[in-house]
Amino acid sequence: MLCRQLHNAGGDVLAQARGNGGAIDDPGGHGQISCGMNRGAKSSSSARLLEQAHGRPPCLFSNTRPPVRHVTRTDVFAGRQAGPTGAAWQNPENVLLREWFMRMSFTVWSVLGSGLLLGLGPLSAHADVRQMPWEAEPPLRLIEDRLRLEIGVWNAGVNTVLRADSTTPAGITQPGTTLDAEADTGLADNRLMADIELTLLPGERHVVRVNGFSSHRSGSTVLTRTVQFDGNNYLIGQTVRSTLNLDMLGIGYAWRLLKAPRYELDLGLDVQITAVEANVYVPQTTVREADEGIVPIPMLDIEGRWEVLPGWQLQARYRWLGGDGDDGRIKGDITDWRVGVQWQFTQHLGLGLHYRNFSVAVDAASTSNPGALRLDYKGAQLAFRASL
Repeated sequence: MLCRQLHNAGGDVLAQARGNGGAIDDPGGHGQISCGMNRGAKSSSSARLLEQAHGRPPCLFSNTRPPVRHVTRTDVFAGRQAGPTGAAWQNPENVLLREWFMRMSFTVWSVLGSGLLLGLGPLSAHADVRQMPWEAEPPLRLIEDRLRLEIGVWNAGVNTVLRADSTTPAGITQPGTTLDAEADTGLADNRLMADIELTLLPGERHVVRVNGFSSHRSGSTVLTRTVQFDGNNYLIGQTVRSTLNLDMLGIGYAWRLLKAPRYELDLGLDVQITAVEANVYVPQTTVREADEGIVPIPMLDIEGRWEVLPGWQLQARYRWLGGDGDDGRIKGDITDWRVGVQWQFTQHLGLGLHYRNFSVAVDAASTSNPGALRLDYKGAQLAFRASL
């Protein structure tokens, strides 16, 4: 704006100078103002600046203007000349511009560098625990442990159906009396039993279990009907005694098919070492040895857990074995299932309430031990769990 005003004013003065032969009257009496041809005149400060920038004393009021090259930021950094003959950095205005620009650049880079260091400080301090969102696994909500101990107290109602057949010397099987063991022989129809299971989890998807439970019952009653048991006849009014013991100890392995933050599903195989002892006799008339047997029983094992609320899980487990042997003359199956809910009140302690059903059904038509057995345990189970 200032340059344009000077140029316009210079044009007016030049017109006046042409009319007076190249000289301009000085109204103030300070002398004449002349062009660059008058070297004796005193130059103004603007003329001196232009002389320094362009290398020669310009005529401020001439129609011919020297070529002007604007100073760019690249020129400031490179130190290039702006005029045809003079150095741009000799101009006091350009020197001030360079100093101001360098100071502002230093200030901006200092602020940016400080912010970058402050931003990277917390990140580097926690670099060992933070992950990128696409690298982090979803947080687990089910309790992940490596060792788990569960002790259950099972208040089971028991129902037992028992029959012992006999075989004649000719090989003919004579069926015995089908007994309701609780009503006919005095066995207890309710039993409080302990159930213990130890679980090892050596890897993310490997599960190893050791479990077992025991049920021992004996009773005595007076017969109200005639009973034939394993070729022995027991009459009405006689006192009969009975024994039925069941012990199971198993070890199993399972593979975790499904693994998610809120649910799990395991599929495995258990081998249950089962010992059974059964006997019914009348002490006054017969001394009969008990029928005993120990057999390994492999069972399919499926277990699932689902967390419906934080700390609350729905649980279900199913174990089963079924088949036949001895050319189809022995048939049987074992079923063990339970459903319930567990409350994990601390990270390592939990309490569960389940309904459990355990049943054994065997029907043997062989000549060695013919007979039948149906044994059912049903009831609520309270389980205390501790894990590490």
